[in-house]
Amino acid sequence: MTVRNVLLTGATGVLGSALLPRLQGHRVISMTHRGQCSGPSVRGDVALPLLGLDAGTYQWMTELVDTVVHCAAVTDFATPAERTGDTNVRGTQNILAFTRDAGARLVHVSTAFVARAEQAARSAGDALPGLETSRAYIDSKVEAEHHVRRSGLPAVIARPSIVIGDSETGWSPRPQGLFLMAQAALNGDLPALLPGSARTRFDLIPRDIAAAALAALVDSDIDTGEYWLTGGDAALSLPRALDLTRDTARDLGLDFTPYRLVPPRTAARLADRDSTAPGARHLHSLLALVHLLDEVDPFPTCLGRLPSGPPPLTPTAVENAYRALVTHLIECGAGRSRKLTPSHAD
Repeated sequence: MTVRNVLLTGATGVLGSALLPRLQGHRVISMTHRGQCSGPSVRGDVALPLLGLDAGTYQWMTELVDTVVHCAAVTDFATPAERTGDTNVRGTQNILAFTRDAGARLVHVSTAFVARAEQAARSAGDALPGLETSRAYIDSKVEAEHHVRRSGLPAVIARPSIVIGDSETGWSPRPQGLFLMAQAALNGDLPALLPGSARTRFDLIPRDIAAAALAALVDSDIDTGEYWLTGGDAALSLPRALDLTRDTARDLGLDFTPYRLVPPRTAARLADRDSTAPGARHLHSLLALVHLLDEVDPFPTCLGRLPSGPPPLTPTAVENAYRALVTHLIECGAGRSRKLTPSHAD
């Protein structure tokens, strides 16, 4: 394996922090915005010119780095569109400028949801006032990919799906997305009627599996193409996710609120009718996600086809990873107020 001089952005994020220890065979400089991480690092901001670095540090890094792994991104649908664009679009443009100045190769982390741009636009157009949508996030990632392809630089695009905690422990450094939804379900903070159907499928990838795939791309000499880091046909249906949550909770002595699935537009009308009802905030976030996952074909996947990369995810592996996430949440206190009494636990 060739030892590379790597700049890793987003090194303290959900994915970057899982990738960093897998790059120990290389010389890595981590770029952090707020947090701290082990090993050599610089404090910067991809949304700023020169990545927020002073001219001397920027020049030193361009002379050293031969591989850039760009993980830094805004992933929260609720983030204002301007800030999302600053980080995801302008940040990518600044990273491309650095990559060009360094004569380096780029591994750009995008999202599998670029394949759902039409659904995001449609759901944004149909959304009732005040409901959260995914359009700003997905549009920003589509535009960022466009800049990468137009750059003419040696660059690969990695497209992970919904990144969850580690496959064995369920742990993640930052609660987000489905992690928060599972936590709300355990706490009984979701309304009884949830948007979705048997054809709503959550394409999940544990952060350690996604990191292993990214590390394989770094280790390789691949310098072009688009790589889907997804569960593909192993995606988890929403009813099965609810069953797993219930079963895992009960195994650990917790009650679990039964939920009924209704069409997304029905749930949207209910959310709009009473935006102050318990669980309304979580329902808005879930609606934005379900619009991208209901009645759609599975994502393609490249797992199992990357040199020295991880094998494809199986339905059993995805279910076990999701159970690990739920177990981790419960061990950290989720659902504590819903502990079963001995008579109900029998």
